[in-house]
Amino acid sequence: MVMQDWLRNVFLVQGWGSAAIGGIMASGHVPFVPDVPLGARVLGFWLIWLFTIPALRARKPAKWEKSALNFAFLGIILANVITPFFTKEPLTLWTIDMAIMGICYGYSYNASSKDGDAIASPKIKGALRWFDWGSWK
Repeated sequence: MVMQDWLRNVFLVQGWGSAAIGGIMASGHVPFVPDVPLGARVLGFWLIWLFTIPALRARKPAKWEKSALNFAFLGIILANVITPFFTKEPLTLWTIDMAIMGICYGYSYNASSKDGDAIASPKIKGALRWFDWGSWK
């Protein structure tokens, strides 16, 4: 079954819209809400990992973009777990998450071959080989 263009556009708007809404929530400047609770601000930077990346992957992107989103998915989870040891500001974490997305897109685009092939997937060894890595292909 072929995904129709309107559905791709829905996923695209959902993906980047959730990133924008996450930035607004993380900054604490939500319209008509004078004091945004910390839990909502934290959800703001997690929205990139929870909604943006899965929505962008759901639209069946090019191989290089899928590699970028895979790298970003792994990088953002690490950043969201490690960075709070250094700063507690949700907007800073959201900015770091967006920077990781940009770096992953730039790296994957420049490292992909001319015919659009993805970056070679890493060799999985040991116990990790039993996880489902099929989406990387």
